[in-house]
Amino acid sequence: MASFKYLKNKGLGKRVEPKSLRETFLTDAEVKKILAAVEQSKDKFNSNWYRDYAAIYLGFMFGLRVTEACMLERRHFDEIASKEAAHIPTLKQAPRIPYNCFKCSKRTRVSAERIGQEFPCPRCGAMNLVVHPRRPISMLVPEKDPPVIEGEVVDFVVEYLEKHMRPDQRWLFESRPGVRISSVLMGRIFNTHAAAAGLSPILSWHSLRHGRAAVLYSTFKNLILVRDCLRQKTTKMAERYAHLDLEELQKTKAVLNRRAFKTVATRKEGPVG
Repeated sequence: MASFKYLKNKGLGKRVEPKSLRETFLTDAEVKKILAAVEQSKDKFNSNWYRDYAAIYLGFMFGLRVTEACMLERRHFDEIASKEAAHIPTLKQAPRIPYNCFKCSKRTRVSAERIGQEFPCPRCGAMNLVVHPRRPISMLVPEKDPPVIEGEVVDFVVEYLEKHMRPDQRWLFESRPGVRISSVLMGRIFNTHAAAAGLSPILSWHSLRHGRAAVLYSTFKNLILVRDCLRQKTTKMAERYAHLDLEELQKTKAVLNRRAFKTVATRKEGPVG
């Protein structure tokens, strides 16, 4: 953690809440700016800069939620070199864990991503700490395979596994040997490098996921592909990314500007003879 002392003073100021989804997605050029800032951080004594680089790069290319990025293991990419397949954990589709309140014994269900966190009991309001269930978490979280993976992503993952991970390393991204990185630290890493790249403080880790969805839709105009690549349940959830197609919006604006509809306020009157 000594190498992350520079993360304490991020200089982000007060966080501004976004007004629309359009304000929270990243373009390819903006992601490249963040990656360039990560690479420059090695000159600021960031010994884990390549881990940060890989996390943000894969977070964008796979459209990962921050908790999913923290849960990536070596075994998820066992077949990426042979079959170009990756098995990505998908927390939003994970079954809910039955849990009893320690105070009133009310039985409720919490999602697997709440393990290690506290939640209020819906009956008595007591705060309960979600402990690890008897079954391993890998059995609780389903894994979905992206339908397509770019060749450059395959090469990057193979190189990262072989050259930048220990042979006995389980988690893809660790905060210290044997301990997977937390979602809080992962979000802090993104915010730090996004600020260094001069981007808006509105952006968060989830902006990588929004940006990936916008790129997929603007390129292929296929909601089913967006749904499968982002591992969503229905195409209705993917429909909200359709309005992020900036190229289509520019074409629509150009067509509307060509319409011959002029009012008295906009019509230029000729000289009065």
